[in-house]
Amino acid sequence: MHHKFLLLAVILIVAGVLVALFWQFQAAPTPELANITGDQQQSSASSQTDDTDPAALNAEIESINIGDLDVEFRSIDADINSL
Repeated sequence: MHHKFLLLAVILIVAGVLVALFWQFQAAPTPELANITGDQQQSSASSQTDDTDPAALNAEIESINIGDLDVEFRSIDADINSL
């Protein structure tokens, strides 16, 4: 009888701690959203539209210099062929 009471008490304590942790994380505001003012929200919204503009993305992709890929992969191809 004493062991059942101890087991029940441990289960209730663990459940209480889990509920308290869940409640704490649900009640806490997310720090990145709590510190943003209205002006910052508007500027971040406009920067997101600039980042997703297809013309801007294509220009950024075209500006990337990948060099001569055949030269870059010759040593890798030689290593693979030697296996």
